[in-house]
This record gives sequence, structure tokens and C-alpha cells, in this order.
Amino acid sequence: MGWRFYHLVPALMRTSNAPAWEDHLFEHGENLSAWLLVLQNYPEEFRRLKQACCDVLSGLAEILFQPVEPPQQQIQTGTLGTASFTMDAAKISIGAAERPFNRPMSLARMSDGELAFLGLISVIFAPEELTPPLLCIEEPENYLHPRLIEVLVELLNQRATEAHPPQVIMTTHSPLLVDRLSIDDLVVVEKSEGASRFTRPSTKKHLRKLLSSKEASLGDLWYSGALTDS
Repeated sequence: MGWRFYHLVPALMRTSNAPAWEDHLFEHGENLSAWLLVLQNYPEEFRRLKQACCDVLSGLAEILFQPVEPPQQQIQTGTLGTASFTMDAAKISIGAAERPFNRPMSLARMSDGELAFLGLISVIFAPEELTPPLLCIEEPENYLHPRLIEVLVELLNQRATEAHPPQVIMTTHSPLLVDRLSIDDLVVVEKSEGASRFTRPSTKKHLRKLLSSKEASLGDLWYSGALTDS
């Protein structure tokens, strides 16, 4: 597939998965545990993913994989009583080891921001054979602490300098995210008489002058409406 679309939903990302080979993270991230298990087969990419998360997620020391026991069902066996059996296949779930706690933290207890960041980093640092030429990410700032937004852009910029990076298109309404971008990377989309209109603020000399003089940041200009034509 030449592209992937992502609109991550942490509530769905908490779902345990059957161990299976997944060649991509699903749109809402609901196969996160199985996807990360696959990425373990790519040691360098998985190491980078873990390192990025451990560097910025407070206390995170390790990403763990935990077996999830399928629920037991019981049936009546007449005078012999009841018998327990399992209909569902065994599943796995990710968890986290946190400093200084001895017990691992389960997927259910991980925050929305941790899950969203982990999912985004997993597609950014995925191995080349599992990365499409185009990644489309809907509002990546959702659930993220402002510092994580900054780190996300830094990692995207880092990935762009490496061999065979994917093209990444992100939609956003966040001045914080816009503030971390270059005006040359920004396209403003507006609705006009039922049609979408695309403009590049980088073509406007007065905006470049404002930015170069540091009278305003790109996020300030977006928040004020100066980047739009309406």
C-alpha cells in the first residue's frame, strides 16, 4: 500500500491482541501490542523506538510484553458438576517497567499521551519494508503534553534526514505544533463556498519578515488568523 492514514484512539489502543504478524499499525492503533511484537524482529528500529520513549516519558525503563489469559467458560456436566474450557485464543498486551517500581504497569494503566506517543513513534521509526511512501496523521497533538509535541517534531525532522524517509502529512489546529514547524512546510486549508482552498503562507513576504524579525512566532500568526486569506 502506498500510504497509511492514522487517527489514533488510546481507548482502542488498550486492546490486547492475538500474536500475529502485522505489517502495519491500524488506523486507530487497535493492534498496537501485536504491531510492537512484530517490530521486535527489527532490533535497531525497536531500540530507537524504546530509546525515544524512555528519554521523554517520565520513569519509563522498558517496554514489556505480557500474556493475557483468555476467559474461562463453564458448562454443566450433569451429576459431575461443571467443567471449565476456553473458546478464545491467548492474547498479548504491552506493558511498561517504570523506575523505581518493581511491578510492571499494565496497558490499561498507561496514559493516553503515552500510548499516542508510542504509536506515533512506532510508525515514524518502523523498518523501511513496513513503511509506506506516505504517512497521513490526523491531529498528532491530541493527548500529547506540549513537550511531547516538540519531541515529535524533532524526531520527524531527524527521520527526514535519513535514507528513504516517508513523506508525512499532518493535519492540526494546534498553535503549539505549528510553532515547531517551518513556514515552508506549512499549507493552510480553508473552506470557501463548499470547496477546500489550499494556500502556502511561505509565499507572503510580510509574513516572512515578521518571522525573521521575531515579532511573532508561526504559532502566534496561526492563532491570530494572519496565515489565512479570509
